[in-house]
Amino acid sequence: MQQPKTAKKIMTDTFKKLGLALEAGDFVKARDLLMREVKKPGPDQARHQHNLGLIFEQLGAQTKAMYWLKQAFQHGHQRCRAGMELIRLHLEDGGLDEAHMIANDIAQDLTDQGDLLACYELAVLAGDEQLARLLDQRLNQLGSHTHRLNGL
Repeated sequence: MQQPKTAKKIMTDTFKKLGLALEAGDFVKARDLLMREVKKPGPDQARHQHNLGLIFEQLGAQTKAMYWLKQAFQHGHQRCRAGMELIRLHLEDGGLDEAHMIANDIAQDLTDQGDLLACYELAVLAGDEQLARLLDQRLNQLGSHTHRLNGL
């Protein structure tokens, strides 16, 4: 007689299927897998929302990508990763105001200098001086002595 699957075994199987779909470039299948999982509350929900946003971006659905990234952004443990993706998407679309609001939220919330530095470098690479200065100020408030990129 076969043992019933545990929640951990089900998630392992789901991630295996998701990995195979992504390796094959089958973003539609990956999207469908994540759409089922994202509806289930639990500790992995924010990660599923974040990944779903990235998959919708690959499928060319920017609005849906931003929606799911914003959902993930609401969770503390996905705030930086999802926020950085949202900033990148807004900068690509020319949405500087939205990028600034998200960066400001991140700058107020984050105390991890590595996360702030990653956001700062993204702003510098995008050529957004105002956003970079905002994040630089937050790094200074935290007493960061990390060498930041020059040129601003």
